[in-house]
Amino acid sequence: MDSQRDVPLSSDTLIIPDATLPNLSVVRGSVDQTGAEGDNRPMTPTPVQTSDQVLEQVSERVVAAAKRAWEVHGERVALRETPVNGHARLTSLAAPTSRRVEYVVECDDPDVWDVLAAVEVADEWQLCALVPLALMGTAHERLCDHGFKLQGWWLQGDHVAFGGVEIA
Repeated sequence: MDSQRDVPLSSDTLIIPDATLPNLSVVRGSVDQTGAEGDNRPMTPTPVQTSDQVLEQVSERVVAAAKRAWEVHGERVALRETPVNGHARLTSLAAPTSRRVEYVVECDDPDVWDVLAAVEVADEWQLCALVPLALMGTAHERLCDHGFKLQGWWLQGDHVAFGGVEIA
């Protein structure tokens, strides 16, 4: 078990309920569509979210779940959002008592990987990248030899799930 968050180092999964945040389904509609068969009333148009908006909402869910996980273990974390070259962002959670900083990776952006690879902290601080499960291979390639641990995350229904911690 990882003493920082009680996340099993095996293939077990820690699931953090996310009941307080909205579901991220993207609904599409238009005024020329009609309802069920025999119902000629036009459907109400529904705004379509952009991929950037959906990505931002997913990232906020991951940050909130990671923050809750720390709080469940009695540690308050400091959040910091850093813009990366005007087109991406990197959110970090710093747990001062545990001397650990976690960075939430949203997408496969070369500039984000470069920023992470350049992070320098005192030796007693641990670095961890919370990475979408689909990007774990890329994270290993980009962050090996930079002192990072990696932890995969994914959405499982209305929950954010975290995998085991790995060395980059």
